[in-house]
This record gives sequence, structure tokens and C-alpha cells, in this order.
Amino acid sequence: NNSSSVKACIENARNNLKMVRTAVTLEVWNTVNTWYHEIDKYNSEKYDSKNLPMTLDWIKKQMPVGPFMYPIEDITDTNLRYLASEILREKLLLNMHQEIPYNLIVSTETWKEKKDNNLEINFPLIHTVGRAAEDKPRLIEISHIKNKSFPNITIIGKGVTFDSGGLDLKPPKAMELMKKDMGGAAIAIGLAHSLFMENLDLNLRLLVPAVENAVSSKSMRPQDIIHSRSGIDVEIGNTDAEGRLILADTLFYADEKPTDLIIDFATLTGAARVALGTELPALFSNDNDASTDIISSAEEVGDPLFRLPLYKPYERFLENKNGSISSIGSSPYGGAITAALFLQKFIKPNTSWMHLDIMAWNLSYQPGRPIGGEAMTLRAFHHYLNKFIKKN
Repeated sequence: NNSSSVKACIENARNNLKMVRTAVTLEVWNTVNTWYHEIDKYNSEKYDSKNLPMTLDWIKKQMPVGPFMYPIEDITDTNLRYLASEILREKLLLNMHQEIPYNLIVSTETWKEKKDNNLEINFPLIHTVGRAAEDKPRLIEISHIKNKSFPNITIIGKGVTFDSGGLDLKPPKAMELMKKDMGGAAIAIGLAHSLFMENLDLNLRLLVPAVENAVSSKSMRPQDIIHSRSGIDVEIGNTDAEGRLILADTLFYADEKPTDLIIDFATLTGAARVALGTELPALFSNDNDASTDIISSAEEVGDPLFRLPLYKPYERFLENKNGSISSIGSSPYGGAITAALFLQKFIKPNTSWMHLDIMAWNLSYQPGRPIGGEAMTLRAFHHYLNKFIKKN
């Protein structure tokens, strides 16, 4: 009967998981799983195509991001041994150049340690975080400037390939998942890749600071004061708060060129997870209109996020008497907010900026969302940027 036929089709789809996952989006896979677990809804008496929770038109709208969802999970799940910063760079550049349309010319540049120490001089915070690791830090840049009249969008992803905590060493249980500390970079890569492939009317830059936060005689130390790319002196409060340091140099660099929007993705704070849990990413932004639009886009594609405030009075927690700013702040409360306020200091006041503090990992299984790396907010931003381009 119809019920058995539908169940057999769904079982076949589940047995061909890899094919299905690369061909359709996460939401389609969610629906397949929902059908499987609620198959009784579609027995021979109740089954009706009108009852199906999606349409062909809806699937077609979701398809552009489908191929980029699960490679992100694979990258996030990869052990450091196979994904040091140099390997991340090579995987990123190879995939981009192999798969982008032949008529789309993309320029690439990698800042790293050479004989002239250009990373140490030009991006001192990135260098400071990554200098202790065997695999040296780097800043990966991929850009495509298509037309001066098109909007300029910069996407940034925190690429800490493993985070031991540095000298402020994480406890063993807290360190277990730290291969996923480059989840922000994985999402940024996936989003940029999807936009490149669609060949949209925009000028796009992708920036990935790639480091390992390791322990050695070269490790940064608490209360070290580092002169950042922006000229702001930053005092290291805790070596386990390294993500905001590499983002600070990268954000300032991104804002040196004309840009209509900067978006950064980062597995940044435990405080955001305490506030919102692991499944709801936190959004911080200095642009109310952009925030309203991305929240609306997120709701439309079922890829949720929640806006938290850039509460200015908390900036006082970042101030030091020695003239520097603290990387972590003096208050044990509101850590996600103070981290976002720290990052905002490296953005020009009139630049539209969105910061996503995300988990990028599923701790428990849900239909269509297995335990492991998760491309949180990718579909929301892909949908939002398509609308953004049309508006601009």
C-alpha cells in the first residue's frame, strides 16, 4: 500500500545517506527523517501529497547550499593531525579552485611566517596566538572583485585548528571537543564557496586566520601586552581566550578596504552557550536593520539565531590602568557581550558588522542533525545575502 511504498523509499534514502546529503539541504534531510519516524501519518488512508511538509519549489530554493553543508561538518570533525593550518589552507584553496566556475577568477594570498616575518609584523595578535605551535600560523585570504558597482562583502571565520587553552590549560574534558574550534572557519568557507558557485553580483572576500593554540616555550603568557595591527595595545587576560585575538587583527584588516558588510563566525565563548544553549547561535551587530533582516531570513529557512546586545556600559570592564585593553575583561559575567565589545573596537563605527558566536557542533542526535560538526547559520546567511544583493 501507499504507506509501505513511502516507507520503502525513505528507507532506501537513509541507506544512501552520503548521496542524499550531498544532493539536498539539511532541511530536506530533516523532512526525510521526520517521515521515517512518523510514517503512520502517511498510511494508506491518510496519505495525500498535499500533506507533505515541503514542495518542489521549496527544495529548489534550498538546493544552492546543499553541497556545502556536509563538507563543513567533515572539516569540523577532522582531527588536528589531518587539519593543521597549512593543510586547512591547502584544502581550502584546492577545493575552491577545483569547483568554482571556470569563468570566475579568484585571487588568493596567504600571510605566514617567512624570512621577513611578515605575519609577526603585520598581524601581531595572530602571530602571538599561533607561534607556539609546530605548524605556524597564517592568515588565508581569498577574494573575487567582480565589479566596482557591486556590494562588497567580507566573510571571516575563526580557524583555531586545535585549542589546548595555551598556558591557561583547559581541563581534559573541556579539551576533548577542541578540534571543532575552527567551526567558524568551516562555516565561513562553506558560505563563501556557495556564493562563489552561484556567481552572484557581489565582490566577496574570505578571511581565515588559521592557528593552533599550543603550549611551548613560545606560548603567550597572561599579562603579556601585544601591540595589535590597529595600534591598540591588548593585554592578554587568559590564554584560553585566543579566538578574539586572531579575529581582532583580521577584522581590522578587513575594514581597511571599502566594505558594505563584514560577517564573522566564531566558536568564541562558553558564556553564549550558557545564555542560549548549544543549538542557538548568538548574533551581535552594530546595524539594527541588518539584524532585523538576518533574523527574518533565519526564520524563513528554519536556521535559527538570537540577537544579544552590544551593551556599551560593559566596555568599562575592558579598560586597564596601563592604557591597554584587556582581552577578557574584569567581570566574570556577560562574557559573550564583553567579547563582542572587544571585537567591535577593531571595526570602524560606520561599518556594518555582524558577529556570530556559535557552537558549530551537535552534542546530541536529532533527525537530520547527527552528533558532530554543524553548519549553524549557513543557510540563514546564504538566504540573507541573496536578498541583501537585490536591495543594494
